[in-house]
Amino acid sequence: MLWLRVDRGLRVVEASDAAIKFFERPAVPNSLITFTRTGEIEERAHEVLEGKAGPWDVQAANFRAALRLRGVLLDDGGAFLYFVDITEVRRLEAVRADFVANFAHELRTPVASLSLAAETLSGGLPPDQASRFAARIAEETRYIEGILRTVTELAQLEGELRLQLSEFNLHDVVVDSWRRVVDRQGPAELRDQVSSEVFLRADRERVAEVLQNLLENAHHYSPSGRSVTVGALATAQETTVWVIDEGPGIPPRELPRVFERFYKVDRARTRHGDGSGLGLAISKHLVSAHGGRIWAESAEPGGTRVSFTIPARVEIDNPG
Repeated sequence: MLWLRVDRGLRVVEASDAAIKFFERPAVPNSLITFTRTGEIEERAHEVLEGKAGPWDVQAANFRAALRLRGVLLDDGGAFLYFVDITEVRRLEAVRADFVANFAHELRTPVASLSLAAETLSGGLPPDQASRFAARIAEETRYIEGILRTVTELAQLEGELRLQLSEFNLHDVVVDSWRRVVDRQGPAELRDQVSSEVFLRADRERVAEVLQNLLENAHHYSPSGRSVTVGALATAQETTVWVIDEGPGIPPRELPRVFERFYKVDRARTRHGDGSGLGLAISKHLVSAHGGRIWAESAEPGGTRVSFTIPARVEIDNPG
């Protein structure tokens, strides 16, 4: 537990091992501001000495942490300060807020388009124009249905995910996945560098879903006439699979964010711009369920490379 005991002069005279480790200050006694390097903690400690107990939420910027502070006034005029690390709570709250904001933003355009098309149709149009607006309504409806379907899938993946393990040829999955991508998004060149001798023991359907998501993204971001590359390397410990596009790439500072829900690179950089921004978030959950990892990096001489691993021995704990 994180706690400090300070005297009436706000000098730390005792600290728990957890506090010493957290604040990286083994030496006591020491002034509170020197020990915690956080002015807000000193300000709240003054209030404790005045008889207040809190709680207060403070930002320990030097430690990239959020802390909840409570205090107890002691008979000798000093105080005990108790801390709870709420950094993860705050992070999850921010993720939830971003998700709600992004979800609303993602629906705003198709809903506005639906409203405009319906309003225009209600005014009476020649058959050819009415047909065009009806097609727009159908298109936007399918888009919204797709978002709701993937959001539902993501929620299910974050809950209970059952893996069905089998041994399969990775090259076959690549071929099948690329065929589905081309059927949906149009022809493009695939540089298939996956050996036909690479086999995985994993959930074939889930691995195929990851591959299709990555190949769809690569197809989206690669300009017409460019190619998409897929490759794999198998070792005794794991198999690494990568997909490389020849698009405009992603700024380095944004690479860690591509697995967030609804994250999108600027639509102007793509040929299509109609993705939901959930494919990589879903892929991350599917790879993690196998005990693997997934990451994005800049490709040379340009574009983006997304890689994931599947362990040679997938350990699963399916309920029931």
